[in-house]
Amino acid sequence: YERGGQLNAWTWLDATCYWEKLPAGHLRFALDAEADRLAHMKLDFLELEPEREVVKSERLLRTENDPSGAASERLHRLAFTRHPYGWPTVGWMHDLNRITVEEAEAYHRAHYGPGSAFVIAVGDFDLAEAEEALSETFGSLPAGPDRAELAPGTRPTEPTPTGPRKGRVEKTVSAPLVQIAWPSPSGADEEFAALEVAHQLLVRGKSSRIQRALVFGDEPVLTSLSASLAPMRDPYLHVWEMLV
Repeated sequence: YERGGQLNAWTWLDATCYWEKLPAGHLRFALDAEADRLAHMKLDFLELEPEREVVKSERLLRTENDPSGAASERLHRLAFTRHPYGWPTVGWMHDLNRITVEEAEAYHRAHYGPGSAFVIAVGDFDLAEAEEALSETFGSLPAGPDRAELAPGTRPTEPTPTGPRKGRVEKTVSAPLVQIAWPSPSGADEEFAALEVAHQLLVRGKSSRIQRALVFGDEPVLTSLSASLAPMRDPYLHVWEMLV
């Protein structure tokens, strides 16, 4: 912050991302910080316990006490019977309560190594200098465990659905909420581009066809309609959420 920057992180089904936004002259500082984080992550009781409570609060706020979040978790468990996409990123509360420092350290050693990391830098800096800085900060770190199991096709394949699967979540809400999902191809599949075009035409923005018909037409039947289509590593879902 003293250098005029910001930082944060996010994690989801396929990746964890740490990011900094800084004046271009501080690129090397950001790379040093990330390389240090990767190589010397400190995990002990005093580090783990406050973060445990933060994540538990996030689960309560975004999933257990949120109708959309609770419905989404139920939907993923229905859609994925074998693939790990059916597991919530935040985890279940019983797991959050019992995870140990040793388990967290082992997970970090197994998954957070330079061999499975990508570094993306964008800004007003010299490319050759940036590549040299990357080599100096990350190049000396050991690659870490072989991450071949991350390759497409090595994780459990989800069976093709043979019919609709339905679930229900009971919450006190002002209006009924409905989520519908269809299987979608992975982001690397050629068909994903065609589905993205159809997605934009059908549901993105007030001028899209289904938005005009169901939400913004002369006789609306929905309060709102939102949809998401993510380019995931493995086949995923095209999700629609509707408030009636």
